[in-house]
Amino acid sequence: MRPAFITARCWRAWRFWLIVAITAGMAWRLTDYFLRFPVWDDEASLGLNIVHRGYMGLMRPLSNAQVCPIGFLWISKFFIQHFGTDVWVL
Repeated sequence: MRPAFITARCWRAWRFWLIVAITAGMAWRLTDYFLRFPVWDDEASLGLNIVHRGYMGLMRPLSNAQVCPIGFLWISKFFIQHFGTDVWVL
């Protein structure tokens, strides 16, 4: 049987690296967001589906082999209708 302090130490290390990974991912995404990189491939295909369909049309299979949760599609459609198709909105 292993001592309890090893388990706690492993948990602290695991939690530390999880926080580092999440922070790095957020920093990467915010950098992309604020530098306004262009929309590419999958994002563009999904954006075209959202722009050219209504709310009910988004419930049908998406074109260009795209898959996305319906809640995300509807929220994106709402933002595009109210704020336009700028890269920041998409």
